[in-house]
Amino acid sequence: MSKISIIKSSLFILLAASSALSQQAEFHYNINPFPVRNATGMASAQPFLGGFNRPHPQFADFDSDGDLDLFVQEASNDIIFIENTGSLTAPQFEWRSAQFQNLSVGAWFKMADLDADGDPDLYCESPAGMIRIYRNDGAQFVLAADSLRDDAGNLILTEVPSIPEMADIDCDGDLDLFLTTAAGLVVFYRNTAPNGSDLPVFTFITDQFEDIRFVEGGKRAQPPATGNVSRHGSSTVAVVDIDHDGDSDMFWGEFFNRGLRFLKNSGDCSDPQIALTADTYPPQNTLLTGGFNTPQFVDFDGNGTLDLFAGALGGAFNLPIDAVENFYFYRNHGSPEQPDFALESLRFIDMPDVGKNSMLAAADIDDDGDLDLFVSNEADSANNSSGNGKVYFYENTGTATAPDFMLKNTDFLDADIGFSPAPAFVDIDDDGDLDVFAGEFFGSLNFFRNIGNAQAPQLQLEASKFGNIDVGNNSLPTFADIDADGDFDLFVGDFLGNIEFYRNDGTAGNARFVLDTTRYFGISVTSHAAPAFADADGDGDLDLYVGSGDGALHFYRNDGSKDQANFVQDTELELAMLPRNTPVLADFDGDGDADIMAGNARGGLTYFENLAVSTSILEQKSVPGDFMLEQNYPNPFNPTTVINYQLQRISNVELTIFNPIGQRVATLIEAVKSAGQHKVTWYGRDDQNRPVASGVYLYRLRVGKAVQVRKMLLMR
Repeated sequence: MSKISIIKSSLFILLAASSALSQQAEFHYNINPFPVRNATGMASAQPFLGGFNRPHPQFADFDSDGDLDLFVQEASNDIIFIENTGSLTAPQFEWRSAQFQNLSVGAWFKMADLDADGDPDLYCESPAGMIRIYRNDGAQFVLAADSLRDDAGNLILTEVPSIPEMADIDCDGDLDLFLTTAAGLVVFYRNTAPNGSDLPVFTFITDQFEDIRFVEGGKRAQPPATGNVSRHGSSTVAVVDIDHDGDSDMFWGEFFNRGLRFLKNSGDCSDPQIALTADTYPPQNTLLTGGFNTPQFVDFDGNGTLDLFAGALGGAFNLPIDAVENFYFYRNHGSPEQPDFALESLRFIDMPDVGKNSMLAAADIDDDGDLDLFVSNEADSANNSSGNGKVYFYENTGTATAPDFMLKNTDFLDADIGFSPAPAFVDIDDDGDLDVFAGEFFGSLNFFRNIGNAQAPQLQLEASKFGNIDVGNNSLPTFADIDADGDFDLFVGDFLGNIEFYRNDGTAGNARFVLDTTRYFGISVTSHAAPAFADADGDGDLDLYVGSGDGALHFYRNDGSKDQANFVQDTELELAMLPRNTPVLADFDGDGDADIMAGNARGGLTYFENLAVSTSILEQKSVPGDFMLEQNYPNPFNPTTVINYQLQRISNVELTIFNPIGQRVATLIEAVKSAGQHKVTWYGRDDQNRPVASGVYLYRLRVGKAVQVRKMLLMR
């Protein structure tokens, strides 16, 4: 087997044993370790946020700094927090947390000032459709009511996942409550709490507010004389004074409606008269998705007019494009009295997102010494009738140590091979270039031979059911020389969570795969097994990571040898990731250890940098005897940390903070310092005194011409 074949086929993940890998891996989530760009060259600010399939956004000034921060619920229980580190008129959003304050918010959440103290509180779904309230106590949400009840002591229940609204419909200075039902009705509770009350007190008024009832086609009708009521599933309303006439209007999003309905209030605060005015909204650039759109109107840009945001939660029409274009932003270019909405973005938080169920591979496809990215999806989001997924190609236009990925092709394989193509790159014929195997929804493998060369690949579909291999559903292949005989063996994860192992009984240039077992080492995860190999502990043999449908990344340590593996589960190195994670272990940042990048059910990417090993490598650099840079403490930290260093003699010193792609963040010291012990505190801010985002940072001490570098982790 040729040297170039070994390097490429292993996708840079069969890491050689060395002293640099002598300690156990330590993975930390990093939202923006290096640029990932779209086809126009625009880099995402949150490239490894993971994608959105059904975002429910809420804007609120959580930190009372005068601008609107962003909270997004993508799945039950968890809230993603993205802070506005800019201003109201020039917003700039930076990811802060994947599980805001560890709150469990059920199937939905909303924010409103429930106690009239000037800051946003939170209400959300409690089990079985109850409503839970968290009071904002100095930027910390504290549970105030686990189950909301009316003034008669009755539980107030919602029809999950319909989302209620709190708004001041009667203009008395407190928030009333609106619930929507599957029958297309609005249930109304008036807030009758006395002035100065900590929490609202709701009194039931009617189960058919303003005689509103929506039936199929968007018409308003009275309830039928019989009990035969059409059910309409999930819905939500937004109550807001959109025409600035002093009373509140209503907007309705519903499972069976692809847009928003507008109900104008032609009455007043004491006698609202709300009726259907338009079946679609806004009038121009109408919102049109697969259904169940959740609107929020806020003055996003501080110009005194209400702008519109809407999350597409996915309704009856189930459009594949909704898995990509689902966070709508309409800017209001009109006046408070006459709004004029222009669609500005279909994806307000832009990031790599290929739709549903992204699957990932990494390979040096162009033989330039760095890793390129390949991201596939379940189905072509741009074609509603297509039965085929696509493979997106992101070329690394940077280097092996400073990657910079740019989208170059949205159909890399250029072949219709069905749903969920899962690519794996390997030089299966030992000719010095990379071939491709692609799993698919029905469990077989497609084989693409590279009839070009290492620098200019040309892939040709040679077999759609390679070797008659069929694992049932959702085949996820990977290759590794597990028996150290010089050729690559085949491992295929399946829908049930098992791994089928096919031993290569042929040669490096003429593979012959023979089924060894349908359940490799008895390993079975919840579903959608995604195997990946790397030498995680630096002992010279391959360990096994397995992604799963429930979001856990399982680790199996090889307690055997290079030629006779024995995998034993080790829970200490397991990670909590997103559902249906498809991991790739590779040295993405060129520091000599295996990091983790993964696809997931939401269609985006996540990245976990290996800090323990890379820190070890940094420490192994030659250090001059006349100075020493110590590890910061605490580490991880939020928001301050202390850096100590020692000098043997008076020296010209520069201490600088960099982000992971080498951009200078802050200069802490640039001066002549005396011999002895020195200490400096970093407050997590850049040279412009702006707080920096969570993530990994490098701090470099330069003494004369010598330098030493260490890593630290900021976790806000």
